[in-house]
Amino acid sequence: MVRFTCGHCGKPYEFKLLPIPDEGAQFQCSECGKTCRLINLNGKVACEPEDDQDAGHQSATLEMADSFRSAIDDELSPDELESRLQGLYPDMPFEMEIVIGVIEGPDKGTTFPLRVPIASIGRMGCDITLNDGEVSTEHCQIEIYGSHMTILRDLQSTGGTYRNGIPTTLTCLRPGDRILIGKTTLLYIQNPKRN
Repeated sequence: MVRFTCGHCGKPYEFKLLPIPDEGAQFQCSECGKTCRLINLNGKVACEPEDDQDAGHQSATLEMADSFRSAIDDELSPDELESRLQGLYPDMPFEMEIVIGVIEGPDKGTTFPLRVPIASIGRMGCDITLNDGEVSTEHCQIEIYGSHMTILRDLQSTGGTYRNGIPTTLTCLRPGDRILIGKTTLLYIQNPKRN
């Protein structure tokens, strides 16, 4: 397990595997947006702040943020959305909590606070387990990309996954969206974190 904190804002990070070359690597914090240099020190990772951000890196960051915005504002095809996800890593947002609420179905009234950036939803062995016989064993998953974007992905389920009544295989989620799987309707909720 590789653990380190942002050298600028102190946000903690944890990765199962993070190969770092001998010369180090640049890392951009999803919380403050600043760049740090990751250095491998005797098997531990140090994250040193980089004060001097070059214009090219800032431009790429702005382009990525614009890409997120347009993906959320426009209805992109699953292929277009998948291409925008290339090279991005799921990460929990620091400033908000994400909750999935069950508003219809056998588990009505249950809420599931998300604690991991990729949460599977299904009938058995998932992060969110539902008591609905029409839900596939592993039906769909929610992928969180910091505070920028949240994705709903169907996992080749038998009955399909619907966002606001429209069948989908891959789509962006917005607060208040309803997800229908089997006989269960889920509500996607984002709340600011309380300190």
